[in-house]
Amino acid sequence: MPPKEWQRPLRVGIVQSVIPDMADYGRHLSDPELISDPAFRARQRRHLASVMEAVSQMLQLRETHQTQVRIDGRVVDLLVFPELAVHPLDIDALILPFVRTHKCMALFGQVYHRANFTPGAPLINSCLWMIPEWNTTAGFQVKLVEQGKAHLTDPETKFTPRPSSFRPAQWIIEYQWHSSPVWRPLKLSASICYDATDLALASDLKSRNDLYIVCALNQDVGTFDRMSEGLHYHMYQGVLVVNNGQFGGSSFYMPFGESFHRQVFHLHGQPQASIAFAEITPEKLINRPDQDKATPPVGEWKTPPANWSTLNNSFTL
Repeated sequence: MPPKEWQRPLRVGIVQSVIPDMADYGRHLSDPELISDPAFRARQRRHLASVMEAVSQMLQLRETHQTQVRIDGRVVDLLVFPELAVHPLDIDALILPFVRTHKCMALFGQVYHRANFTPGAPLINSCLWMIPEWNTTAGFQVKLVEQGKAHLTDPETKFTPRPSSFRPAQWIIEYQWHSSPVWRPLKLSASICYDATDLALASDLKSRNDLYIVCALNQDVGTFDRMSEGLHYHMYQGVLVVNNGQFGGSSFYMPFGESFHRQVFHLHGQPQASIAFAEITPEKLINRPDQDKATPPVGEWKTPPANWSTLNNSFTL
């Protein structure tokens, strides 16, 4: 019989895929859905299939030197891709089997697609949460939650058809890391690239969220580095940016006092596909700023910013 009480960490896989990159979209300005070029579609699908195989191999390597102590047998809990990285036609064939096999969440930017199946539906840019669930009635299922992008960039206005703003909601995903109802879930929320510069959104999330994820296709890595360095403290939570491998610069920052702890990782080098992992102890984020330096990510909390409190941090939607 399984133990009456259990807890688990959050291992995040960061995938800097490359295809499609910004140049690929530039060559398909009249085909933002990337469906009219069979040769390119085959190339993109082959790239994603290779990436998924590489993730599986890297997880085996990770376990040889960073073994997790857990009872559920899982080796990864969340896999994150950049903005505009996965074609909707490849989700069921390549992403869903991985989610089912590893019982993990996935978050990825989708190639431009229609908001729905009705004629004339607007073209949108969104990322998709895939969340495994289990209940006694339906058994194992994967729930889909679409996080839209409200603020489009100037280059996006050059496509024909032109994408539309789409962010009907800002979703907060709850990660159940402990069996006891005394412990609230770890709360995760995501934005797509330019939306992360919306300071009103950051202000709203700072008292409601624990880990903020940005799926990006961004050439200006330096600006996003500085944004992450500012947001992680002002929001007083972890900030994870996953950028396209064409530009690199994916990063993970935590509001710790020491600079060498604050930057948990930063992926340098371009253009190259890269895979990295981050080990997160949910209790550490939930209890912030209570000190537990040794649990991952290692570091001591910096003094909280003004107008932040543990009372706000325990708010439940």
